[in-house]
Amino acid sequence: MKKIGIVGLGKVGMEYAYALINSNIKFSELILISKNRKSLESKALDLTHALLSLDKNVIIKVGEYNELIDADIVCITAGVPQNIVKKSRDDDFAKCNKIFEDIIPNIYNSGFKGIYIIASNPLDVMCRICLKYAKCNPKKIIGTGTLLDTNRLLSILSEKYNKSMFDIHGYVLGEHGSTSFVNWTSLNINVPDSERNEINNKVRRIGLDIVDELGFTAYGVSSALLKITKCIDGDKRELLPVSTYLKDYDIFISTPSVIGKNGVYENNKVILNEAEKLEFEKSVNKIKQEIKQKSPNTKKN
Repeated sequence: MKKIGIVGLGKVGMEYAYALINSNIKFSELILISKNRKSLESKALDLTHALLSLDKNVIIKVGEYNELIDADIVCITAGVPQNIVKKSRDDDFAKCNKIFEDIIPNIYNSGFKGIYIIASNPLDVMCRICLKYAKCNPKKIIGTGTLLDTNRLLSILSEKYNKSMFDIHGYVLGEHGSTSFVNWTSLNINVPDSERNEINNKVRRIGLDIVDELGFTAYGVSSALLKITKCIDGDKRELLPVSTYLKDYDIFISTPSVIGKNGVYENNKVILNEAEKLEFEKSVNKIKQEIKQKSPNTKKN
């Protein structure tokens, strides 16, 4: 991997940048793009001053969109600050849409042919907006989706049932939002039916609870971004619950997806029971409704 670009260097973007230079991913250049260039120059310096201690030989640069032409990955974290949008990830779509109307055509016009990784909310809708303007193969667009929600689930189950989270396997699927659901069929531990609603609701709410207290979440989502980046870099073909394109629905939504150097190899690799199928359809319908209401001109490419 030669070059990675990050557009949007708030808390999530900066944590991702630091995670990259503190990782074993080999790349030579990190291009940082943000509207607040003066602040970004200081952030780039701060990251650069960490390189020697981290034994990382990489150029960190405040860049322009035209420099993304030969980037392997562009990660977009730009959006509305989380402490402004507290109650729902859908609340300030209009501002996020305007941001993407500016960002994605600039990336497209640079000649970029690599993979987009999206972390901006409302996540699944923004992935579809990205496809509208990027005019690329949808397999080249990956949203963090419910990867973070899944990590939260496994952490909750680990604490509740006194098991190592590394020994628990399963997924949260659907929308990264209020209609996400635990894919109980995929879990390798038994959770009583009487406890499932409480756990599901806690998974849905816990991110917003963190924002209520801190004003943001950053470490969890930046680590999810790094996980996706590692899968691309190493062509790991790992199965991740991330937001990818389902042609039959013409939306992005989280299903177990095989991720590697070319983006998405396969998706929707999941077994759902009848109740979970209904939950999945709820997520599908909500995402489609959001796209229809808030971006009615978003159509198939």
